[in-house]
Amino acid sequence: MQKIAQDNDLLTKETSAKVVQGWKDKAKGLLQVLWEHGWINENNLAQYTIKGNKDAFGVLTVRTLRRKNCRQKMGVYFDCTPKCHCELAGEGIEYSWGCTKNYYQNIDLVQKKGKENFQAAVMTCLSREVLTTERI
Repeated sequence: MQKIAQDNDLLTKETSAKVVQGWKDKAKGLLQVLWEHGWINENNLAQYTIKGNKDAFGVLTVRTLRRKNCRQKMGVYFDCTPKCHCELAGEGIEYSWGCTKNYYQNIDLVQKKGKENFQAAVMTCLSREVLTTERI
């Protein structure tokens, strides 16, 4: 095949320009955006690395400022589920909301009419009389 191609003055090798990948049309990271806005201290770049702890499964966990302050300043453990993921919240919170809604539906309509009565009814549903420790 190569002999036939050479006899007919056809190229047997393909040449192409070397493509250098750039940053055009690429997503920026948070660190890059912060640097562009002047929020990064260039003298101490090591402080911007992820320093976390590994959990029992070996997964790197990063403590948020809220969690860190709760632990250091108040001595309590703070944990929350991701936003907009009620299915991860657990059965306790779902059961508590169901209990308060059920209690609210059983309040007479007269006791819920008007802004003040409505607010009082909601506060009663969320009170410790309805949501006791045992029930939660």
